[in-house]
Amino acid sequence: MSNWTVSTTLISSVLDEANAVTNDDAYTDESWKAFTAARDGAKAALDSCLETYDTEAAAEQQKDLLDNAAKKLFRAQRDLAAKPLPQPQPQPQPEPDRDNIKVETDEAGNKLTTTTHKDGTSTVDTTAPDGVSTTIKLDKDGDATAISATVPASVAKSGRATLPLKHAIAGASSADAPAITIDISGAAPARPLLVSLDSQDSELAPGTVAVLVDANGNEKVLAKTALANNRVSFPIENDATIKIVDRGKSFEDVRETDWFAQEVVGYASARGIINGVPGERGALQFQGNAAASRAMFVCMLANLEDARQDQPQSAFTDVAQSDWFANGAAWGSENGIVAGYGGGSVFGGEDPVTREQVAVFLMRYATMLGLDTSARVQPTHPDAGSTSQFAADAMQWAVAEGLIPGNGSGMLNPASTATRAEVAAILARFINTQLA
Repeated sequence: MSNWTVSTTLISSVLDEANAVTNDDAYTDESWKAFTAARDGAKAALDSCLETYDTEAAAEQQKDLLDNAAKKLFRAQRDLAAKPLPQPQPQPQPEPDRDNIKVETDEAGNKLTTTTHKDGTSTVDTTAPDGVSTTIKLDKDGDATAISATVPASVAKSGRATLPLKHAIAGASSADAPAITIDISGAAPARPLLVSLDSQDSELAPGTVAVLVDANGNEKVLAKTALANNRVSFPIENDATIKIVDRGKSFEDVRETDWFAQEVVGYASARGIINGVPGERGALQFQGNAAASRAMFVCMLANLEDARQDQPQSAFTDVAQSDWFANGAAWGSENGIVAGYGGGSVFGGEDPVTREQVAVFLMRYATMLGLDTSARVQPTHPDAGSTSQFAADAMQWAVAEGLIPGNGSGMLNPASTATRAEVAAILARFINTQLA
């Protein structure tokens, strides 16, 4: 006589999962009652199972009993319904003739006091843990109409201040951007104060710059405006009124496929690093692939320092006072940026500037600004050994700081002529990493 057995693997597995569900308070009474009844039924079916059966029909009948109980338990567990969360209590509405004031502290430790006025406008006062405070006035639509900030003397002394702002601060034009009035408590700082503020998740265009607005409404771009991780940073020397504006320009000769089209063009044109060259039809061209000259790069650095006029005549014998780069050459010589050829008598302004010369000029400029230039790394590019001896130290610094990377083929090309787009990109990296 044969003996028939019935597998209990399925129902045992379903029961194991069901037994792990213990938090009855999380489910509705009706679904929990159906679930526990199905679980009890499955246990009873499993307990009724014998080790062997005398007939195949009896074994099949027991198998059907186990399968049905397992399916019923599976569906009951699947249909467990969570209890609805308690509804929040309605916030009391402000009386129509009174301001509503809400005080809170955010994750950064900033204390925010939001005052909603009866006319629908509001004011947000924020104080950071270091004492820097801001006041933002918002219209009925929640757009900032005016922003003021106060920097304590203790923070100004450190040389850096971050404004705790919780609203968008950038505009596509000066008319769209709210004015930010910054007051530095106490005496003016001995060195420029680097002010930083976040864009609050709004993407900053490469052409975004801080614009200094004087008492007469005249605007001046702060060329050293740095952008990093959606944060904008800029130096001020005294109390100031600032607007954050996109001043990037477009050029007729720049194609979307150009490597410099997306990031470099807007950044360089907004800061006056590259202003463009008139084309045959009169429209400005970027000419990113054209060679940059020594005069061009030195003048770019001079423009960052706003040293554009009234420079004393340089000692270079090949620079006439009427040359377009005369002021830049004089500034570069006066500040030790460019030493010249032939014992220092020849500027060579129209000569193409090489990548290693760019590194030398830029390191001297960083030294002039009092920046730390101690970083060094031995370049591993296949052609790094072709760097001239006079530029080896500066190139090690530029590579260490990520200012001059290799090209797509991994070559450093130290003696190659730098293009206009390349020097603009190098200056953008310098501003964003060294001046932020």
